[in-house]
Amino acid sequence: MQKELQVSSARKAANGDRSLVIHEEAEEGSFVESAASQVSAALESFDEVLRMTGKLQPHQVLKADGLLVERAPEMFVIFVSHQWLGYRHPDPQGQQLAALQGILRNLMARRLKVESDITSQFYGKNYILSKAEHHQISEGYLWLDYLCVPQLVEGYETQGLPEEQLRYVHSIPCYVDLSHVFLALVPKAVHENGVELCDYYSWLQRWCRTEFWCKLLSTRSHIPIIVVTDHDVAKFTTPIWYRYPVHTGDFSVEKDRASCSRTIQAALTEHLSELRRSKNKTAYRLYLALFEQTAGLPYRASLRTRAPGMPELMGAPDFTPLHLAAWFGSHNLHVLEALLELRADPNDSTVGAAPPLHYCRTVGAVDLLIRYGAGVNFQGTSAYALCRAEPSSLVKVSCNMSTTPLGHCAQLDNADLLLFLLSPTHRPRCL
Repeated sequence: MQKELQVSSARKAANGDRSLVIHEEAEEGSFVESAASQVSAALESFDEVLRMTGKLQPHQVLKADGLLVERAPEMFVIFVSHQWLGYRHPDPQGQQLAALQGILRNLMARRLKVESDITSQFYGKNYILSKAEHHQISEGYLWLDYLCVPQLVEGYETQGLPEEQLRYVHSIPCYVDLSHVFLALVPKAVHENGVELCDYYSWLQRWCRTEFWCKLLSTRSHIPIIVVTDHDVAKFTTPIWYRYPVHTGDFSVEKDRASCSRTIQAALTEHLSELRRSKNKTAYRLYLALFEQTAGLPYRASLRTRAPGMPELMGAPDFTPLHLAAWFGSHNLHVLEALLELRADPNDSTVGAAPPLHYCRTVGAVDLLIRYGAGVNFQGTSAYALCRAEPSSLVKVSCNMSTTPLGHCAQLDNADLLLFLLSPTHRPRCL
């Protein structure tokens, strides 16, 4: 999972997208496997956020004024994800700040009841904040990128700043995982370019997908995403996550696509480890099967991958994809032919598995395998073929069992395949 990544000395937010512009002169850094090993989270208390006026101030200003604190385990933290509304500043007109302050005041005063959206309720998922959670919010802290990550802004350039910012960005999965609430701050607003409308739907298309996926892959907090569309309008929601993989999002800087995808690869790897530790086999298999699609990686399944034994299906151990296609899909020649065109070995066998031809169920499948080089008289290296070298007990068990496809068909009483294999074209030499 180690990848190389570079970050720039300039940061843009073109078209509402926060970018990690790649800088050719920056030193190369390795992509860490564990976000938790990076930098500690700097947070701002809700009280300080509510005192803000005008525009948000960057991280360096707040840090110099002593307004940021390091995260402690007992802190209740809200992670705020938002789309940038300007090229150099995330919220030039203070619209998002006003919505954030309004929603915090309403939550702290318990004037606002946040419920799940209609789709979640339809599926029986209606979450409501408890009294304890309301109380924790009143004493909570906030993580927002512009406030808590060093910014590449004029007047605050320092040596090593791009690398420092990169470490913070790589730690986003950790920040999300350690937060109690994930809040999507998406009030309707027009981008600084005067053309683009920014709202919840544009938020789903942008760089913010990275943060959203980090929330999806986190298992620490059971509180759903809170979507804030105004100072007094908020709801719990669960976006249809598989429709929004990070690598298919809209990035104003193309190199951000790769850097964000690598962040998700690390988060997804950690999530798989967590599922494996918890023995959640269903979810583990789902995310493992979707790993390449989710992380934007090319599919690289090996044609020589071997499945374990499946006694409930009478499947021998060491089956390759071609074995399985022959065993379960002899009527679907498209799958068999695709595997053979990719140079799957039609004579592959082990001590546990005979060649694929032994497992065909239809004449069409047998004919296809033979056309791609399957040996009609090839015995393979299965236990049957090795019986001469095995103890006498194995010989007794297998002495009357043929090792060729023809003998296998005879055992299965498959007349069609027997007639096909006995045709003059194949001239069987071993029965």
